[in-house]
Amino acid sequence: ALGIIPGVTDCFVCLENIRLKDNATFKQCKNCPALEEKEQGYIVLPNNLTCLLVLLPEYRIITLKSNDHCYGFFVFKIDNSISFDPYCPFLCNLANYIAMSLENRVQKRLLLKNKSELEDKINLRTDELHLLNERYSLAANAAKVGVWDWNIKKNELIWDDKMFSLYGIERKNFGGAYEAWLNGLHPDDRAINIEITRNAMLGKQKYDTEFRVTWPDGSIHFIESHAEIRRDSHNKPLRMTGINIDITERKKAETAIFEHQQMFRSLVENS
Repeated sequence: ALGIIPGVTDCFVCLENIRLKDNATFKQCKNCPALEEKEQGYIVLPNNLTCLLVLLPEYRIITLKSNDHCYGFFVFKIDNSISFDPYCPFLCNLANYIAMSLENRVQKRLLLKNKSELEDKINLRTDELHLLNERYSLAANAAKVGVWDWNIKKNELIWDDKMFSLYGIERKNFGGAYEAWLNGLHPDDRAINIEITRNAMLGKQKYDTEFRVTWPDGSIHFIESHAEIRRDSHNKPLRMTGINIDITERKKAETAIFEHQQMFRSLVENS
């Protein structure tokens, strides 16, 4: 259609470095500096590139250029500039429209490419996290470690499966709040742990504590607990995430050693 413009004897479109004419595709112009220009796998010409045919007086070049890239040229061979020049504003507008359409197409391809790459990274990272979680679960189970997370603002306390075994209860019997945990402590240990929790949230001390829990069967178990606090930009506590460790056997051993020491001391004093 561009060939019927008055004053034009020949024309073609150099689109993304491929010459098009009459629905036929030709090889690129020889010695064109755009031959090796590529970006993100798509042929995108630098914005400062000019078709070398512009140096010839019988040719007129209109660049298909967006704000970011150059996508090619309208190339016209003319024999009458007076007849051709009035059509230049129309051709410039047409070139801008085509360039924006090509820009949208390239951006869409880049977005799809980036989306695919991002999905691959997410899948890879997810697999790595699953593997790390499995390893951690094995280590935590072997060490009798339970993991918990307390949303302070919502007062939602989440336990992993090991936590329930440490407290001798089932998931369905746990209230899922700070008070539910507190009620599971030995009555003599509640007040001191309320104070430790308050001081940790105020930033006065770290949350490192030991306490006793009373199982439903009446047995006493010793727990060691450590946690970190995440805060907002105003230093207000948002979450506490920590671990619980069953130290009942260690406490029994310490008690046995203490009792033996006391017995030995008594024997020495009596002697």
